[in-house]
Amino acid sequence: MKSNFNQSREGMRSEVRSKRRRTNMILNGLIALVLLLIVIVSVSIFSNDDETETQKDQAIEEKRNDSPAEKTTKEVKQETSKQSKSTQSDSKTKDKDTKKDKKQESDTEVITEGGGDNVQRMIVNPAWEPVGTTQSGPNSSESVDWDERVKALASAIGADESTMTVWYLSRDGGPDKSIGTVTEKGNPQAYRVYLEWQDEGGWKPVKVEELIENDKVQQ
Repeated sequence: MKSNFNQSREGMRSEVRSKRRRTNMILNGLIALVLLLIVIVSVSIFSNDDETETQKDQAIEEKRNDSPAEKTTKEVKQETSKQSKSTQSDSKTKDKDTKKDKKQESDTEVITEGGGDNVQRMIVNPAWEPVGTTQSGPNSSESVDWDERVKALASAIGADESTMTVWYLSRDGGPDKSIGTVTEKGNPQAYRVYLEWQDEGGWKPVKVEELIENDKVQQ
């Protein structure tokens, strides 16, 4: 009788231990499942966060690229270089225009009313140039020298030698200076022209006087 009771009690203990093991296994399984779910959710959350940050960074970068106000350092340097070159070019153009204006001013004839007895106007034109020469000096050959002085008289009044009448042509104050009085055919206006000799250049007009009347007609 005692032996059966012990056996029965031992069987109950064994059954209890078996139930406890099953319960522990179930609990451990549930715990593992919960931990697994936690890991999965955490990974998903972090992945979404990373993806969101990446998308934000891409959106910001695209906005920067699309915005005309955002420029790279290289672009800024290129634009600065272009502006600098443009400024230099504008400055050179202005300097060139200034020089051109000054040259035009220096080449503009100066007309003065009056200027002496029988003179109604006096003209000085810095654009006048020597007419050229085949002589080594003034008056080295009288006929050549005369022809070159007539050429200078014609250039001073803008006339052709063949349509010009020379009323007077003489030295004035030395061998390198000369004065001539001329008119154009068909035009009563008389001019007194002052010439100076330029070495290797020939005779050059330096002043023209428009006369009130031709004072050399009777001579």
